[in-house]
Amino acid sequence: MPESLIFHYRQVPSFIGRLHPLAKLGLLMCLSVILSGASPGMTAFIGFLLVITAFSIRLPILRVARECLFFLVLACAMGLSHWFSSHDLILSVTVAARFLLIVMGGIIMADTTAPDDMARAVGTALSWIPGLKSWRLASTMELTISIIPLIFDVAIQSREARTARGERGWRHPVRRISGYVMTLFVLLLDKMEDMSVALEGRSFEPDTPRPGIKWHFQDTLFFFCSLVVLAGAILYERNICT
Repeated sequence: MPESLIFHYRQVPSFIGRLHPLAKLGLLMCLSVILSGASPGMTAFIGFLLVITAFSIRLPILRVARECLFFLVLACAMGLSHWFSSHDLILSVTVAARFLLIVMGGIIMADTTAPDDMARAVGTALSWIPGLKSWRLASTMELTISIIPLIFDVAIQSREARTARGERGWRHPVRRISGYVMTLFVLLLDKMEDMSVALEGRSFEPDTPRPGIKWHFQDTLFFFCSLVVLAGAILYERNICT
């Protein structure tokens, strides 16, 4: 079965891959909050940082761009709808770019962080809260992260199977799209059933504690240096505007 690349974990040695999952998760959340209302200049700056990060982990940019066609179409739709309401081209492009950069941050996060490592980090961090089923929450997060790339794998499998059968034309687009969606759901349900059987075969217990991941000094240094860079960029931009 052909596999997609986006939202898949790759065991590629890199500095980002060796960082603690919570350090990367915290930075991703900060970037998402900043991007939600970022100016065109700040959006371009964050985009530059993410592109440098993608090259540092040797992420195949062209293949990722091909597999992100759905997100590209969605970003174009967001930009067009904003342009029709505001008639501001720069701001409309910025809105689309913000969305794509948040998606790109998620792809980098998934590419450098194993779902099991994320579950171990979250479960350990939340285990001190009384009454909270931290390991069940962490297991739910792990399964959710594992299902996301499975959806893209099934979509590629369905598309290539239809192409192999010679279904290339769009003479009946409604029938083709509805058939594609139904096939996608059937294949996805089959994969989910296989995953359920595999978990039962391994006696998977979501509440079972797991060994934690040690937080190192480099994690603290990376997280706070990243925040200082972002805060400095925000303050510099505000001083320029004023």
